[in-house]
Amino acid sequence: MSEFFFGAVTPSSTGGQPMQLYLLSKQNVSPGFGTSCLTQKFIVYQILNTVISIVAVLIDFKYFKSAFTGIWSTLFIALGFASQLLVPALFVNLDFSKKLTDFLLKIVHKLIIKIKIIKNPDLIMQRIYDELRIFRSGNNALPKYKKKILAVYCLVFLQIIAILSVPYFIYLSFGMPEISAENGAETLNIFEIICIQSFVMFTSNLIPLPGASGGAELAFGMYFRPFFNIGGHNTIKSAILLWRFVTYYGAIIISAPFSYFTSGKKSEKALREEQGAKSDDSA
Repeated sequence: MSEFFFGAVTPSSTGGQPMQLYLLSKQNVSPGFGTSCLTQKFIVYQILNTVISIVAVLIDFKYFKSAFTGIWSTLFIALGFASQLLVPALFVNLDFSKKLTDFLLKIVHKLIIKIKIIKNPDLIMQRIYDELRIFRSGNNALPKYKKKILAVYCLVFLQIIAILSVPYFIYLSFGMPEISAENGAETLNIFEIICIQSFVMFTSNLIPLPGASGGAELAFGMYFRPFFNIGGHNTIKSAILLWRFVTYYGAIIISAPFSYFTSGKKSEKALREEQGAKSDDSA
């Protein structure tokens, strides 16, 4: 919950994983092992998101194609889809390619030495390499636990489908199937709405703002307007507002109290060690 809160309030969700790593460190999980866990979760999420998006484009290409109305909408959609493909590919390479990660770390090492902003850069880099070894050992252990990895993929798949299904229930709550039938318009089923919502997700991912603000609303309106504007019933603005509240603003309200756990409290082990040190000093 803390990961979701800090991801939602930072640009491109960049604050979620670092905060989650911080909380893991308070539970005495090493940074290397914690980073390995979070990276694998991120890769699973991105791979499934990308696969669902590709399948959606192939199945409902006519809806996808209809959004290409001008040069800006075309660029917006094309760049969003490209980023959806490139991000997981990059992380998979960084995750499993020793040569690539070593090459990038050498560049970072030379840069740190050149700009002289950190004392003892060699010591810092040695610590990074030590954590990297733990990171790789966690990755190398993955093939031994195929059932658990399969369970992760299944759970993340359900998570993504649940998010993509929200517009369908908004569509039902506004009575749009009945309105569509009365006006001879096409009625969408849940599978079609999941496909269209996947277009919204990968298109809005390009916006480097908290919650992809502005881009998410624009993409939702661009794809769903024909289905919420039928026979004089124009409910697209209400649909956007309700959708954003359920999937973003409301979720922030729910997850905000959990940010209390990031307030710098010491772990139980650290408190015991501190109390033990005080007892030794008293003795």
